[in-house]
Amino acid sequence: MKAGTSLKSGNKKTSKADSTWSQWSDLPMDLLTKISKGLSVADYLSFGHVCRNWRLVTAASKQEFLESQAPMVVVISSRAKKTCFFFDMSSRDTYRTVLPKFSGRVCVGISSGSLIMQSTDLMLTNPMTGQKLEFPRLLQPFPDRAWMSDRCILAFTMPHPDFLVVALSSRNQNLQFCRSRDHQWNFYSFEEKPWVFVDIIAFGSRIYALTNNSQIGVLSLKSPPTVALLELKGRPYLSPHVKLAASDEHLLVVDFMPTRWLHVYRIDLVSSQWVKVDDLGDQTLFLSYMIHLQCCRIRSATSWGGRPNCLYYLGYKTAECNVYSFAGALIESFPVVPANRLHAISALKGWYFPHDSQKMDYVWDDQFGAVLNNA
Repeated sequence: MKAGTSLKSGNKKTSKADSTWSQWSDLPMDLLTKISKGLSVADYLSFGHVCRNWRLVTAASKQEFLESQAPMVVVISSRAKKTCFFFDMSSRDTYRTVLPKFSGRVCVGISSGSLIMQSTDLMLTNPMTGQKLEFPRLLQPFPDRAWMSDRCILAFTMPHPDFLVVALSSRNQNLQFCRSRDHQWNFYSFEEKPWVFVDIIAFGSRIYALTNNSQIGVLSLKSPPTVALLELKGRPYLSPHVKLAASDEHLLVVDFMPTRWLHVYRIDLVSSQWVKVDDLGDQTLFLSYMIHLQCCRIRSATSWGGRPNCLYYLGYKTAECNVYSFAGALIESFPVVPANRLHAISALKGWYFPHDSQKMDYVWDDQFGAVLNNA
C-alpha cells in the first residue's frame, strides 16, 4: 500500500487514502497478531513490510509462526532458471520465487533455510530473509549434476561465531569444510577407506557422518581435518540406503526402501549404542530421494494437520509425495507439482522447513580446543 498525497493549497488536508491508511496502521497490536496468525507464509512475510507496527508484530512472533507452518516442497531445475517453486503441504498452494543470481547454477544443498548453489563458487541464499552468503570454489567441485549422496550443510560455529559449510561428495570420496573467514576449503579424503560416507548432519554441537556400512563418525574442524568413528554397541545390519535425521533431542538413522521396509534407529550417545525405534509418536519423517535436498528430517505433524508416526517421501522423477506408515505401507499420495508444470517432474524436489530460515545449528569449532560440556 502507498499513502495518498496531501493537498498543498489552502489549509493542509488529509486525503481519504491517507485516512484509510492511518486506520490500518493504527490497528491494536493484539488484533494485528490475530490477523497475522491466519496468513500463509508468503503473506506473513509481506505483512511485515507494510509499516512499522506490522513489522513489530511479525518480528515478535515470527519464529513461533514459522514453527507452526507445514513443510514445503521446493522444486528447482537441475540448472536453475532464476526461479524456483514452493509447494505448501497444508494449503496445497504453490509459490514462485525469483532468484536473479542463480541462473545456470547447480543446487547442491538445502540447509538452515538456505539454498546452496554451485557455479565457480558457492552461493547461499535464504528465500525467507533474503540473506546471501558466498564461499570460494570447492577444492574438488561437485559434478554438474549432484549425485544422490552429494550433500552440503550450513551451520554456525562457536565459541568464535562464523558461518560454516560442510560438503560431502560420496562419488569423489571426500569431505570439505570452510568457514566464512577461511580463504580456502579444508579437505578430507576417504578414498583409501573400506567404507564411504553417505550422509552428514549437524547435531548436538558436532558434525556427524554416516558410512555405507552403518558406522557413525565425528568430523573434527581442524586443519587437517580428521574423522573419529564411534564405538557403538548393537550395530544392526542395514541397507546402503541409510540416512541421518535429527530431532531436537535425538540423532536418528533411517533405512527406507519404498513399499519394502522402514527401519529407524536412535543413536544413544550416552550409552554408546543403537536403539531400535518402534514408534515416532506425534513426530513425522520427511525424506527425499535426492539426499542433498534436505533429505531427511523429523518434526511434529500436529501443528499443521499432517499425519503423525509416518514418512512423507519425495521420489525420483515423480510429481507426487507418497506417505508411508511406520510399517512401510503406502497410505496416501498427492501431487506436489501443479498440473500446468508437469514438465518439472524431472526437476529436483526437496524439503524446505520455513522455521529453519530463522535459526541455525551450532557446532563447536575444534580450533578452540575440546568441546565444552554446556556447549
